Amino acid sequence: MDALKSLGDATFLPSERAMLNMLKGVLEYPATMEARAAKIANDILHFYLDNTHDDEVGGMLFALWGVWLELVSCILHGHEWHQCLALAVDFVRQDERAAGKGLTKWPDPPELSMRLTEQWELKPVEGEENDSVGLSAWKNLNSFMSHLVSRGLVQQVHLPIWEIRSALEEPAAKGPLMDCRVWVATEWTLHCSDTLEKEMKSTNEELTEDEAGIRGTGQLCDDSITPRSLQRWEFWKERLAEIATEADDLEWQS
Repeated sequence: MDALKSLGDATFLPSERAMLNMLKGVLEYPATMEARAAKIANDILHFYLDNTHDDEVGGMLFALWGVWLELVSCILHGHEWHQCLALAVDFVRQDERAAGKGLTKWPDPPELSMRLTEQWELKPVEGEENDSVGLSAWKNLNSFMSHLVSRGLVQQVHLPIWEIRSALEEPAAKGPLMDCRVWVATEWTLHCSDTLEKEMKSTNEELTEDEAGIRGTGQLCDDSITPRSLQRWEFWKERLAEIATEADDLEWQS
């Protein structure tokens, strides 16, 4: 895949470069998705668990997810490699060797939450409208993460809520950045509609102050719309329909 050529100039430690080359090699191998995903999972468990001291597993996995997120950001959304890599994560979760290392935090992959927090701090912002590479990478990353959330491999439902809030609950901007935000919000709703709707229906579980802050609503939501409510779910659907009619005025450049 041509997009992966950009990773050739990226800075990786030797161990990270070795893992990247392994992932690329397996993804490109002419085998079924299940066979390639199983091979990737086995290699991860072998290199990062079987031959790593227990005290060093966390650091090794942190490095692994850094390589992983760089890779998926270069793979075009919709490509079957995203599905293959998501399936590999699922295979790792199911393997008894992961449990043997005391990795009990599943279904959230150990160390991935911290990596994602760092990654989300690099999201495109105002002033970066002309960074087509950065906008494309953000779409690719969010598309991949939507597959992990929809499979129940990651429980960080605040990630789609943040992206949907940015696109649908704040005043509309113009140009490619707004186009990217709406695309990302749509991708999350398409792949994770069941997860998001379930979250909005969980009205019997009171949010803590921190959770309410993380899931807070945007400027366009009135006071009657709470962070976890069916009213918010309906508002998202209405806003998507409204924005679709405003596409020309928003000067999108898809």
